[in-house]
Order: sequence, then C-alpha cells, then structure tokens
Amino acid sequence: MKVKRLSALSLVMIISLLLSLVLQGCSKTPPVSQPTEQPTSAPTEAPTPEPTEEAPTEQPVKKLEGTITISIPFGAGLPVWEAVANAYMDKNPGVKIVLDDREAGSPYTDWLGNQLAGGETAADIVLVNTVAQYYSEGKFVDYAEYLTQFNPYMGKVWMDGLEPASYRSNGPNQEIFALNIDSVQILWFYNKDIFNEVGVQPPKDWDELIEICAKLKEAGYIPLALAGDTQSFWEMTTGWLFRIYHDQYWRDLEPQVVVKEGDYNYDPERDGVWGFDITDISNDSPEKIRFNGILIAKMVRDGEIGPDSDRYREMYENFAKLIPEYVPEGFFGMNVNQAGDLFIQGEAAMKVDGAWFAAGFDKTMEDAPEKFELGYFWSPPMKGNHVAVNYARSLGGPNGFIGVINKSKEQNDLSMDFMMFYASPEGQSIRYSKMEELNQSPAGPSLVYDVTMPEKWSSIFGGMGYMGECDNNPFGAFARGFNDEQQSVREWVDLAQRYFNGELSVDEFSKKMQKVMQDAIPRWLETRGYRPDALDDPSKDPVAQ
Repeated sequence: MKVKRLSALSLVMIISLLLSLVLQGCSKTPPVSQPTEQPTSAPTEAPTPEPTEEAPTEQPVKKLEGTITISIPFGAGLPVWEAVANAYMDKNPGVKIVLDDREAGSPYTDWLGNQLAGGETAADIVLVNTVAQYYSEGKFVDYAEYLTQFNPYMGKVWMDGLEPASYRSNGPNQEIFALNIDSVQILWFYNKDIFNEVGVQPPKDWDELIEICAKLKEAGYIPLALAGDTQSFWEMTTGWLFRIYHDQYWRDLEPQVVVKEGDYNYDPERDGVWGFDITDISNDSPEKIRFNGILIAKMVRDGEIGPDSDRYREMYENFAKLIPEYVPEGFFGMNVNQAGDLFIQGEAAMKVDGAWFAAGFDKTMEDAPEKFELGYFWSPPMKGNHVAVNYARSLGGPNGFIGVINKSKEQNDLSMDFMMFYASPEGQSIRYSKMEELNQSPAGPSLVYDVTMPEKWSSIFGGMGYMGECDNNPFGAFARGFNDEQQSVREWVDLAQRYFNGELSVDEFSKKMQKVMQDAIPRWLETRGYRPDALDDPSKDPVAQ
C-alpha cells in the first residue's frame, strides 16, 4: 500500500474496481447494431431539480482545518487526484489531504469490509458499491443533508449543479450514500481491419454474432477477448453481459412489481401516473418509477420467478454457444487486462468495454504492435421463444460510487466540503485538464453541470448515442447472486463456470441456482437491516418493527 500526501478522490480511474460498462468506439463509426424494432422514444434526460423558492444566502467562508484521507484504488489516475487535492488545499491551507492508494478488485472490497467491521478507520472517502451490507448500519454519511446546502465552490445549492442521476438513493430508507460523477455505457468494440479481412460485418443479433465468431475462429483469430476469472464474472466484463441479457429476458414483467397504492412508500405524483411502455428504453428509470424489491424477493422465495425457469435456461443456452468455444483459451483463469491485451495485439477480433476505451484509444495504439481502426456496436439481442424484448439495453448510467465514512459531525462536514469541491465545475475542470495532459480519458460524460469537456472526448461520447440502462430492471436482483449478496455471488460464479465447462446440464444449473437465490434471501434481509418476516407483507416498511 502506498500512502501519499495530497489526494483527491478518484472516481473514474477506478474503472478496474467497479465500473463496468462497455463502450465502443470511434466517433467516425455510428452504432451498427440497433434493436430490430427501434424504441419509440429517445432517452429522456432526468428532470432538473426545481430551483429553491428562495436563493440561499451564501454563508461566510469558514477556515477549515483537519485531515481527509481518501482510500481508493487510484492506479494510473493518482496524479489526477493529486492535482485536484492540491487545488483544494490551496483554497483551504489548514486542510491536509492524504491519498491512500489501495489495490483494486477483491482486495479492496475485503480491506474496506474489515475497516468498517472494525469500528475505526483512518479512511474518510471510499468507494461504497461493493459494501452495501453496511448501508443499514450507519457506516456512511447520507448526502441528502448536504445536497440541499449552499456549495461555495459552485455559488449555488449543491444539487442544483448536478444531474439527478448523480445522487440516486441507494440506502434501505432512500438514503443517498454514493455520489456519481460520470455517466457511462457498455458496448462491443471490434477490429475493423480483421472484420474486413474476414469479410464480416457487425452482428444484428446473437445468432449472427455466433456465425461471425465461427468465421473469425476459422480465419485464425480469437473471436472475443473476454475474461472469465472470478472478478470478471462478478464485477467486470463477463458479469456485465449477464446483466445486459438478463434484462432482455425479464423486462416485460416490470409492471408486476411496481410500487402501488397501499405500499408504504407509494408516491401518487410519481408511481400513480407511471405507465409501462416496453418500447421506451428509459421508461423504468428511478426518476420515473420505483419497484418493490421485497415483492421480488418473495416471488423468488416462492418459486414464482427465478433461475428455475425457461427464460433463464434459454439465456444460458445462448451464452453456451459463445462460451467457451469463441473466447480465449484459459478463459476461466484469465483476467480483464490479459484479455484486453489480446485485442490490442491484434490476436482477438472483439472485446467488451466502456466508453473510456474509445476515448483513450489513440493513446492505446501508441504501444500496439500494429495500429488498426476501431469500430463498435451495441450488444446484439438474443433470439428465442422466451425473450421479453427484441433489443438489448446497455449496461450504463451513473458511475463513481464515492461515499463518506460516518465519523464526527466535524469530520463529516470536512469530508463533504472536499466532495463539494470535487463535484463542482472547477474541480472537474482541473481533473479533465490533468487527464488530458497525461493522455488519460474519463469514463463518460460528466454529471456535473457547467463542465466543459474537451472536444476530443465529447465528440466520441456524443457520437455513441444511448441504449438505456439494463440495471433499471428490478429483476436484475437474480442476474448474478441475489442482489449481489456475496455468498450467493461466489456460488453463482462457481456454478456458472461448472456449467460452461460441461460439468452441469442447464437443468441442473438452473435448479441449483434457484436454491442459491432462495438461501440468500434471509442473509440479504439481514444485511439490509430488514425484518426477517418482511416478505410476509411486501406492502409494509421492511425496516419498521
């Protein structure tokens, strides 16, 4: 572990720890694979928060003192966060920022879990997306109180300077424990030179993808540079694909689990006016509707939905056409970086990645054995008797997941002051400037208003378009482990790898996975701070006694 003075929060550069969304690239190339039936409505922007009735009076600037420790896997982005931290300390000379550069992936999750369980930690600002089990234990500060305060680095109420998607609630009682700075999308990238040589075009559906893979393999190429180790299944590229296609198979059931009149958290102004439109890829965004997660858990427990179903089995049979036949040799032990190298070296024809890959592609090509032209396409939809829709939405949306560990009021206020600077136009401009100097790239468009992104990035991100967010689908609760409950995640990875290795039939696999999900529900209820009997009546508050 390296502990460095000067720090600032690293969000986007932590792509290896969490982000998971794949872009495709090259601003010259439009998305090639669109749904056979195009969604009828374009994605809508989240509504801007209504301005406050009275403009808040700017408070006198307080002299801040203390230390803020930011414990994040910074990686190559460390100099970027140093630049932001230096700028903050110039404004607040009584504050010292300590950058604690942690190891990414599972080691970070394990380390943070131990820090939170131990009761005391030097860390103040961390990534919270993989430690949701602590949300109900008061371990993190709720941003809600601070978002309505005046941000001195913006000159306005903080939330008025942010896209609503940056502060979506994620706590058991609608708390906001994470702040997101970028918005990302996942796509499939391909080597145009290889595709031209073999004489193939980007696929329009899954069956065409498999046909193309066969031709690429016959020509001597690895069709898809996909990683299959535990981390890749759980939180990286392979796991992304399971989330994307799970949405395609289950989206039509969303109306069954919406929050409805009589539910403890029903809001007639939102939930009472929502209408389901399966052709609208943004119809189920959190700003428009909420779903009853307790009801979904009950349906899984009672066997009404879940892996032991024709939908689930058909989806995995489709995946088995791709894995392991058309992925690299040694797939189950391969990590994301190793798979990515195969694509850059020209040995593999396709890869799955996020928008940041396209934005940084020119820099990537400087070290490539042979330069090639990059293309991209959206996830080709699967075909079958049990698909819910004939399009596959992207894995995307808000990215960052930066949280503040709950300590004293004074320390919380200090950490949040830094976050106000970081998530301001000035803080993000410093971040972009340093990234540009280092030939790095952000994960996607900014969720902070009034931030000017360099044209070389905005032209790429803007040209890619938008294909929705598969994680809006509440049935993603059982796309991997049950709501990412960690024991069930580990069991899913093990069983899925055994299925693709031919050790389990699809029937054996799906039935075992149903039991994994059902066994995980009591543990999930406990980690969320819900009553053990919460499933008896999903309309009631699962926390209240």
